[in-house]
Amino acid sequence: MGARKAVISGKPEIKHISTSLTERNNLTMMIVHAPFYPAYQRLFKEAGEP
Repeated sequence: MGARKAVISGKPEIKHISTSLTERNNLTMMIVHAPFYPAYQRLFKEAGEP
C-alpha cells in the first residue's frame, strides 16, 4: 500500500464542482459531536465568552 502526493490546481468548470462529500463530512461531524454540545455550552458560560 502507499500514497502518491500530487498538487492538483487549475480552474474547474462550475458544473464539475461537487460539495456533497464535504457536506456529508460536516453532517457526520455534527452528529458525532452533538452529545457533547450541552457540555460545551456550560463550559463557555462558566468561562465567560469574549
